[in-house]
Amino acid sequence: METRRKIILFLISLLLVLIILFYILFQSMTGFASKVNNPKTNIKTATFAICEQNESYTLCKDKIFASCNGSLIEVKGTSFICENVQYEIENISLGESYKSKSWEDTRQKDFLTSWAISD
Repeated sequence: METRRKIILFLISLLLVLIILFYILFQSMTGFASKVNNPKTNIKTATFAICEQNESYTLCKDKIFASCNGSLIEVKGTSFICENVQYEIENISLGESYKSKSWEDTRQKDFLTSWAISD
């Protein structure tokens, strides 16, 4: 009877040690996975109307863009990746409009690029 109690106590102790060991290993694994060596990531998002000329009209569509440390990324869907980290975008409504052929886009050329590299 005494030997049986020792075995049960040993098994409980062993189980406790294993649980603590797995907890420590799990914490270090998830901590490693969530750490990002990215101390100065500069991210901006915005919607811009992108216009294309057609024979009889100009079509302007809203598109989502992200600036990742000065690089311009067109966001397709609900997420984008910057420096190997995925960022989610939610609740953005995009539209489109048609303008007459005589309408001219008064924005400066390379507007998006200059936006992306500005602080």
